[in-house]
Amino acid sequence: MFRASSAGNYFPGFYFFALLAFQTKSKNRLLIAKHIWLLPKVLYRSILTWFVVAILVLHVLIVLPVHHITIWHHIYI
Repeated sequence: MFRASSAGNYFPGFYFFALLAFQTKSKNRLLIAKHIWLLPKVLYRSILTWFVVAILVLHVLIVLPVHHITIWHHIYI
């Protein structure tokens, strides 16, 4: 129902369900518990995504220019 690819999209729904938990019947508490249980999985996925993006950015900013300079150094000298 409230499925999102990033934790940023997920949090509003999470807080909404957490607030509802205090004023709903037991049938709805199962639904709320399910969303609270899914939170670590969504957070893990988003942290993993940002980690991969950070590695790619660092690779483009650091590794490729250094490698490029090294190649031209060997060609000209």
